[in-house]
Amino acid sequence: MILKKIFYKLPFNFQSYVARLSSYVNNGVIDDFINFPYGKEYGLSPNDRKGILKRLKASLASVDSATSLEAQITLFKQVLKIKKK
Repeated sequence: MILKKIFYKLPFNFQSYVARLSSYVNNGVIDDFINFPYGKEYGLSPNDRKGILKRLKASLASVDSATSLEAQITLFKQVLKIKKK
């Protein structure tokens, strides 16, 4: 709780930097995307999901985006939950 209060009193640029660094250490959203069978109905394997992750990272690195990688992955997981007709 104390760390949270300290974190939100830091300048925004520093908050962004710390958040980005922490996402490289442990990221449950990305781990869940790779290890849970999202897209199984579409024939996606864990290697396919790793490839999607790699392409999303490359895309976010080359284009300014208002959303984080985690937000993109969360949206992608929801799309993959759509039933195939």
